Amino acid sequence: MKFITKNSSHSTLHIGYEEKYIEEINNTKFLGFEIDNYIKWKIHTKQGIPKLSAAGFAVRSVVHISNVHSQISVL
Repeated sequence: MKFITKNSSHSTLHIGYEEKYIEEINNTKFLGFEIDNYIKWKIHTKQGIPKLSAAGFAVRSVVHISNVHSQISVL
């Protein structure tokens, strides 16, 4: 992955050895975070929103059927 700035011009990167070349990609997962070649977090946050929404729904669902001690252990 080649990191670039918004103002830099895009040039193709050719890295290879013995007729095998590395494919240039625009985003990758690194240490559990999805980042793009501009080092922005937009892709990571878009992937995390549905997971957070599901977790919030699960917590809201448990509130009505459990006691306070159970609710605290969920968090």
